[in-house]
Amino acid sequence: MKAGAASRVKIVVETERGEIGGRVLDETGAAVPDAFVQAEREPDRPGAADGSTRRRMQWSWTHAPVLTDVEGTFAITKLSPGTYTVRAFRKGGGECVLEKVALGSRVTLAIKAEGSLAGSVVLARGGKAPESFSIQALDAKAGVSREETFFRTNGRWALRNLPEGTFSLTASAVEGRETVETRLAAGERRESIVLTLQAPASARGRVVALDTGEPLAGMIVIATAADGTRAAGAADEQRRHVTNADGRYEIVRAPTGKGRLTVYPKGFGQGTPLEYTSSYVPVELRPGVTTDVPDIRVARRRNANFRGDLGFSTREPAAGEDLEARRHIVSVVRPGGPASKAGLGVDDEIVSVDGYDVVGRNAYLFSSLTYAAEGTRITLGLRRGIAIIVELGSPQ
Repeated sequence: MKAGAASRVKIVVETERGEIGGRVLDETGAAVPDAFVQAEREPDRPGAADGSTRRRMQWSWTHAPVLTDVEGTFAITKLSPGTYTVRAFRKGGGECVLEKVALGSRVTLAIKAEGSLAGSVVLARGGKAPESFSIQALDAKAGVSREETFFRTNGRWALRNLPEGTFSLTASAVEGRETVETRLAAGERRESIVLTLQAPASARGRVVALDTGEPLAGMIVIATAADGTRAAGAADEQRRHVTNADGRYEIVRAPTGKGRLTVYPKGFGQGTPLEYTSSYVPVELRPGVTTDVPDIRVARRRNANFRGDLGFSTREPAAGEDLEARRHIVSVVRPGGPASKAGLGVDDEIVSVDGYDVVGRNAYLFSSLTYAAEGTRITLGLRRGIAIIVELGSPQ
């Protein structure tokens, strides 16, 4: 749209005539008459992460679930063209997921027996139990997350009605945190898992401007575990997580292990214009140790109310991907677009933007440096040893 001008557009609406049907059975092969069944269309864009639909549909749905009848049969109608992920679940627990289901298919969804994880939580020093703690079981690949809080149980805990999967099991308390990986088979009951809380970690360092290296005051720094939970910093009454005049911060009681530090610019969330962008860097923090983090470099915001068209997209990160290994590999180049004209190709890896490294630990800079207005020219350094200049087009 252009200011002061009228535009004519043609909107093409997809037909919704597709259907997927079938039956839902339990672990014994008997029909499940009260199961809910939902279907979500899978992305057809190149570079989409495997299993992204399965993870997303745990929390929302485009089409409301349907209920199976007394024979366990179901039919989901009014579906647009494409392939679908179909999920059946029942009240009280239990689910089954099938991916890449074509329209017109009749499928059988067998809900397997659920399992449980249980055990105890103790402190590393003294072996006593914390008064209050929480337990989270997370299967990042499947998008399954369960969390419960326990109070004065003498350290005993249990999570019931869990599907089979590989879980990251985390115990958290004021006294510390511990995470272990565990595999749960269908119907398995594991009752003797001991989680020993390790002392919390601390992190300190500086936030500086990417272009000048000058320290930035008033920036908010939050520490988060790799799975996106267990944030630390914002609850610090001394506000050590907010950078001072020297750009310095300190995070106390941070999650241990691999995680990330996220920096929010001064004025974030207050409705005021922001001079700098948000940033994040991967970190690995050890229990009871204060880690000195290298300077976190933050890019200055470009003057852009809307992002200009780059004409390309990159692959989505896989579930649980290590931030240290993050890469920007091109998945789509739009014919005739800015990137195509500049010579960018599918499977090209972008290693720098305007001379700044955007691989691994510095991958977070990619989004900030490529968010610019129409007409901006950015230089992309490619793994194959050349650099190209892309002039951003009209927002798409």
